[in-house]
Amino acid sequence: MKIAIIPEKVFYFLFFIIGLLSVASLIANYLKFHSETFFSKVFFRLFDVNTEVNLPSLYSTITLLACALILFLIHYIENGKWVRFGYWSLLGMVFLFLAIDENISLHEKIMGPIRSQFNLTGVFYYAWIVPYFLAVSLLGLYYIPFLLKLPVKALYHFILAFLLFMGGAVGMEMLGGRHNSLYGHDATLVLYYSIEEFLEMLGVGVFIKGLLLYILDSKASGKIKLIVVQGTKTVMQPIREEV
Repeated sequence: MKIAIIPEKVFYFLFFIIGLLSVASLIANYLKFHSETFFSKVFFRLFDVNTEVNLPSLYSTITLLACALILFLIHYIENGKWVRFGYWSLLGMVFLFLAIDENISLHEKIMGPIRSQFNLTGVFYYAWIVPYFLAVSLLGLYYIPFLLKLPVKALYHFILAFLLFMGGAVGMEMLGGRHNSLYGHDATLVLYYSIEEFLEMLGVGVFIKGLLLYILDSKASGKIKLIVVQGTKTVMQPIREEV
């Protein structure tokens, strides 16, 4: 069986889900601030984007895992076999770690000890930002040669995805941390973390589209059983026979 995948339609589908989850989270927080009914509590527990082990968290975990699987697939196909190390496989491991982190909230578990140890406050109130940002910065430097070799479409989407994700995970997190340390949990903080999670989910969606576009433009397109198409025209080459 062959499955046609259109990168644009995949992204629109993901964007639709992101929009629904974001709106549902805002409604959940509105209900929480204005009522204390059983329904409002359940709705908040299910849809608040800042709460772990609920629908937004499940969506984020699934999409991060999808990124990891696609990256591992590209790594395997481009090398003709599974080799221990490569740019694609390392990036796949990063996204696998992010999926695990999203599921078990590792960054929140280390936040308290780091904040206490270094007496962090203000924009560094959410102290996990410091080690994670340093790790991402080093990884970014390492990946510069890799990025320069990518097709233009994929490179554009990868950079845009990175800016969106980091704008949420670091930028909005820092602003939210400062606000939380000064004023506590209020409606403004809800707005901060709602924008943060929206940008993170959007960044992952753009990255998935970029990965599919890369498959479309690369030699991998002729070696996999999924047919990636652009618009309504199939552009994938036939599956090559391995000798």
